[in-house]
Amino acid sequence: MRLVNEAVDFVKKEEENREIQKKGFMDLSGSRYIWMYSQENLLEMYRERYNSLNNSELRTGKAYSMKENIRNLWNIASLVEARDYWNRWY
Repeated sequence: MRLVNEAVDFVKKEEENREIQKKGFMDLSGSRYIWMYSQENLLEMYRERYNSLNNSELRTGKAYSMKENIRNLWNIASLVEARDYWNRWY
């Protein structure tokens, strides 16, 4: 999961730089740790900002959703169930 979190952080940084240059705003600035939490462990103080960012058209939100799907896949005990999950997701 460390590599998946690093990938989400990479997308966030890349998008943040592009958005700052393009539109002149910093919505993603300071949001790194929000994207590291799983949805059920997200601290309440971050929830409103997370919802706002995740509902936007940002690629970071899409990368986060992929991270959560990979985490769910990783936690499936049965190979058959994991394949079914993968086929539904992918």
